Amino acid sequence: MDKHTCCQKIYPNDKWGSFNPHTCGRSASYEYEGKWYCGTHDPNKAAVREEKLQAARQERAKAKQALIDDYMEKAWLSAALPDSHKPAFIAGWRECLKRSHMFR
Repeated sequence: MDKHTCCQKIYPNDKWGSFNPHTCGRSASYEYEGKWYCGTHDPNKAAVREEKLQAARQERAKAKQALIDDYMEKAWLSAALPDSHKPAFIAGWRECLKRSHMFR
């Protein structure tokens, strides 16, 4: 059996990387549509990995939107508050932002 290498093109993260791609070259273990890939670049695994990343992005976006909606609701309510209560409301909101991992 021939030893196959991964055929995926790699674009380095340097100034000229987009102009000088090279093949991965690692030992290939998976064959997909006649081409060989390593574990990192296997199209099936890459699709599963991308789905997980997309789901995580959507969860973060939903959490961020919920926080924004909550803020907008509180801001609307704060307009109806007497001026003596507004500093406490603003301080509470700042504390909420400090605890939120999305705004660090």
